[in-house]
Amino acid sequence: MRVLQDTKKQLLVEENATSGKKGAVQLIKETLPFLGDGGFAWNIKGSEAVLFTRRNFLVSVSIVRPEHHYDVGLSKSVAKHVSDVIDSQ
Repeated sequence: MRVLQDTKKQLLVEENATSGKKGAVQLIKETLPFLGDGGFAWNIKGSEAVLFTRRNFLVSVSIVRPEHHYDVGLSKSVAKHVSDVIDSQ
């Protein structure tokens, strides 16, 4: 889906705008090809999010995380479950 590509492109533009500066940000944490076309995990202040497409669906999962928890594991697990449900329909 084009919206997924556009979102990822915009996040990369924002990352590049801060590179080499104090407070540089890494918004795209990892690609997640097992979820669907162009899936990726990204960082939103105060939460971790996963965005992917599966069939005709654009799926966004964002879970607020406790301050001491820095991985995207829960968002990826929920996203995988959603992907499996879409596949079973």
